[in-house]
Amino acid sequence: MNELQLTQNYYVCTIHEKDKFPKGFSKTTGILIIACMIELYQCKIIDLENKNYVKLVNPLPDEQKYLSSIYDYLVKKGKCKIATLVAYFNITMPKYKNIIINEIIQSLPKEVDIDIIIEKIRKEILGDKAVSTDYSILIMLLYHNDVLKSYFSEVENNTLDKKLEEIKKSPEYLEFIRISETIAK
Repeated sequence: MNELQLTQNYYVCTIHEKDKFPKGFSKTTGILIIACMIELYQCKIIDLENKNYVKLVNPLPDEQKYLSSIYDYLVKKGKCKIATLVAYFNITMPKYKNIIINEIIQSLPKEVDIDIIIEKIRKEILGDKAVSTDYSILIMLLYHNDVLKSYFSEVENNTLDKKLEEIKKSPEYLEFIRISETIAK
């Protein structure tokens, strides 16, 4: 992917341009937490036990300090239900949504060009090769937040639909669905 990580890219493509974080338990909020969890999982910082529980397995690297709110919560709690963690950040303690957003904002370079990120996504989708693992998760996060299609013309949407079907057969997508369904419970 580019120098930004999954959560940062998702933030830039969905929230950054609007410059405000949605209130309440919105789709964007929920998917942002999913992005954080997937990134922590992919980097082997957390492990998912029995599909319902999350636990820390490694320290948080400095380059991912923008995920420290979730990490610190897990340090205090130890093993906890994924749904409990999501509810904490979205319902019980909604002020933490703003803390997470501020951590992500502080982790971004001064100038972030959404067009560069979108162009890389478009290249992955419209190219002849299969979509890379790094981009497949970001693409599905954007798709499930109903923003992906806005980056493509009507003609390009046919290619987009075909690539989405390919992605839905990938192991990365199955893991995305597993985490998403666990969080939605």
